[in-house]
Amino acid sequence: MEKRFQVFVSSTYEDLKDERREVMEALLELDCIPSGMELFPAADDDQWTVIRKIIDNCDYYIVIIGWRYGSTGPSGKSYTQMEYEYAVDQGKPVIAFLHNDINSVPASKVDKVEKKQKALEAFRELVQKKMCKHWTNSAQLSGIVTRSIINLIKTKPAAGWVRADLIPDEAASKEISRLNEIVEQLSQEICLLDEYPEDMHSNIEEAKILWLSGVSMLDFLQSNYSTFERKLKNGQFINALVVNPNGNACELAASRDIIVNIDYQKSRINTTLQYLASLKEQMPDKMEIRIIDNPLDFEIVLADLGGSNKTMYLRHLGFKTTLGAEPKMMIPSTNSKWFDYFEAHIQNLWKSGTAWGEI
Repeated sequence: MEKRFQVFVSSTYEDLKDERREVMEALLELDCIPSGMELFPAADDDQWTVIRKIIDNCDYYIVIIGWRYGSTGPSGKSYTQMEYEYAVDQGKPVIAFLHNDINSVPASKVDKVEKKQKALEAFRELVQKKMCKHWTNSAQLSGIVTRSIINLIKTKPAAGWVRADLIPDEAASKEISRLNEIVEQLSQEICLLDEYPEDMHSNIEEAKILWLSGVSMLDFLQSNYSTFERKLKNGQFINALVVNPNGNACELAASRDIIVNIDYQKSRINTTLQYLASLKEQMPDKMEIRIIDNPLDFEIVLADLGGSNKTMYLRHLGFKTTLGAEPKMMIPSTNSKWFDYFEAHIQNLWKSGTAWGEI
């Protein structure tokens, strides 16, 4: 589920029209939703109420500051400063962009009244106590804003906005909640790993049937491709299930990571399907590929070595360990409680999937 973030753009207006246009266009190119004074007329008390509501609904706040203080309210503060202070008070992530060369600015864009000059100086000092960037022209400002917003989204993730038809329905939300409870129980009963044990590769090599289930599993597939080729040539079986790149589940899967967008996720899954197809071409009767419209919270590798000798490797895609990695687990078939649960989970997913090429 791809999010779009709403960004409030604050500044004086007449002297910074070109700069505001550049910033608005930069935000639109980032698929952000810019908001600002273009949406409402000149400030008054009623409009100040509207402005506060818009800031409340925004995910991020940026202010562009040149060399004019701007129109002031009853308190004597400019509306630009009032907007900034309100955003800070509401805990919004804020960035200020200060012009740094007064000599390059036309005189018409510089305050001449001493009172406003002093107020602007104090305001500029205030914003420099928080995140602040400097600029000299509108073209440079656009690039600085783009880089700053990308970094802010990474370091201070916000709620964002999504299309209503992509929000998980009640049944999906309950399933996600149920899976989260299972992970909590697992963390208490099974040691969460930052890396899989060394014998994982040998188990994959020896497995008579290998089950693969995940969003794309591209990295795992690339690193084990030659192993899979050998397995198929030796008469062993591989069943692979990945997320349908053209379904809503692909967007839901992409939404887990703020830096992964839907196009990138689709590209990874399609690349995985190409790799899987090339394997299947070598031994068509030894491999089956299915896709599913389910975001798949777990990446699962099940190595069936024959009889009751099975080992399962799981990576949970919605959590992070203390080291920042997605938690991994190894569950042998001797741990019947959890192994049986996840084996049934894989089988149910497999039955819900559709053979690739039939969609």
